[in-house]
Amino acid sequence: MHSQNETDAYPTFISMFYRINEVYDKLLNLSGNGMFWTRVIWSACVVPKHAFITWLAKLNRLKTRDRLHHMGIVTSDACLICDDATENNCHIFFSCYYSRRCIIEVKLWLWWLSNSENIHALLRWLARGKHLSRFRRWIFASGLLATTYHLWRVRNLALWEDKV
Repeated sequence: MHSQNETDAYPTFISMFYRINEVYDKLLNLSGNGMFWTRVIWSACVVPKHAFITWLAKLNRLKTRDRLHHMGIVTSDACLICDDATENNCHIFFSCYYSRRCIIEVKLWLWWLSNSENIHALLRWLARGKHLSRFRRWIFASGLLATTYHLWRVRNLALWEDKV
């Protein structure tokens, strides 16, 4: 039999263990710090390569022409798709005429009634959209992330193969 002191020590020993969901939240930084959009990007319904490119776009880590120009790698920072403005993260997603037209068409196709037309506002709208069902949120997230991925792919085709 256990003495009273041994059973009293047992709950203290158990409290030293961690809970996996707390560790997961801390690793992904889901609690606080304004990272509300991570749950939208890293959901189970999204294709991983779409999530990865959107994550880089949201963090402004894609190698856009303005960043490459600033590093001295390219001579021009003009948009490869429209050749009308500086190619930066905000321009590609969704200020460029081509990308704006793409997101408008996707939103019409999905019956997505949001006036937002930039990636940051759309992710915020999805993350905070308490009025949306889980299914609609998944559909909208899939559409947004697929559009983001394919716009980046179109940009890379314009860079490497001169195709738009």
